Amino acid sequence: MPLISFIFLIIFVLVIIGFIISARQRSKISRTLKRKSKTILYRNILISSDDATAIGIDEANRKIYYLDDSKNIVEYDYSDLMDGEVLVDGKRIKASTLKSQIGASIGYAVGGTSGFILGGIAGVSKDKVKIKHIRLELHFNKQGHSESHTITLFDGGFLSFDANSPQVKGKLDEVGKWADKVNRIIHKK
Repeated sequence: MPLISFIFLIIFVLVIIGFIISARQRSKISRTLKRKSKTILYRNILISSDDATAIGIDEANRKIYYLDDSKNIVEYDYSDLMDGEVLVDGKRIKASTLKSQIGASIGYAVGGTSGFILGGIAGVSKDKVKIKHIRLELHFNKQGHSESHTITLFDGGFLSFDANSPQVKGKLDEVGKWADKVNRIIHKK
């Protein structure tokens, strides 16, 4: 029995250390973006699930910043943003047309933001939907050059998770809020 307790203690300590390392990395990414633009609000920073990439929106200066996995920052004007897409297991929903999709609208009535996104990709019901990946992809056209950047919000690896599970539902809600931000930027240009 003491060996099992010791193993659980070690696992618990490793999980806590992982959370601390992740929190430090996320804080470092946020500080990096905030050094580039002092007016980026923390609520306008989206960090990928692997803490490798991030997007920051500076509403005051109408700029979007992309931090790549090499920690290079690419700056875009709002006018450079052409479109955004939510990708759930590779199925694409354009952020600019998300609200016009019938399945998404019915899904929203049934399950809020997460139901809205799932309704757009899988019809109305989310009872049997399993999800592996949730991503936000942004498309830019900067001085005639097209660029796309993807932020992974949820990566289940080779496992599929129930759409109603708290970790998936939370990420669907988050990507829905970001799709709405992208949609507002596109329509403000």
